[in-house]
Amino acid sequence: SNGGSDPPWLKSWVSSLNIMNKFIGLGRLCADPELKYLESGTTVTNFRLAVQRDYKNKETGKYDADFINCTAFTKTAEFIANNIKKGNRIVVEGQLRTRSYEKEGEKRSVTEVNVNNVDVIDWPEKEGTTTDATPENPWGND
Repeated sequence: SNGGSDPPWLKSWVSSLNIMNKFIGLGRLCADPELKYLESGTTVTNFRLAVQRDYKNKETGKYDADFINCTAFTKTAEFIANNIKKGNRIVVEGQLRTRSYEKEGEKRSVTEVNVNNVDVIDWPEKEGTTTDATPENPWGND
């Protein structure tokens, strides 16, 4: 027994469990991101990240991908919109968020990543060049 007092690291570790919602994904942007402004003036960009699965589809012999909806705000949104293009590989870190909304009288919900940080793996090519990534082949590798 330690006399009833927990070590400082234990208290910190246990309190961190309350916020154990962490997403880290490596993928390619499915389209050029677009910077938008909320009514409050806050900058936002929404984008989809194609994240390759770690196994090949038995029928096609190619890697499938999951398409992850992501949202970034303020400086992170501006950085993504101004520096990253369709097909570039990035690492996204953030939290999963679920929100509901109504469209045409029907209630819908969406799960997306609220992006905190982004690291660029493949910087955009020079003007006039393109990537060989496509929606059908988001990795451009076969």
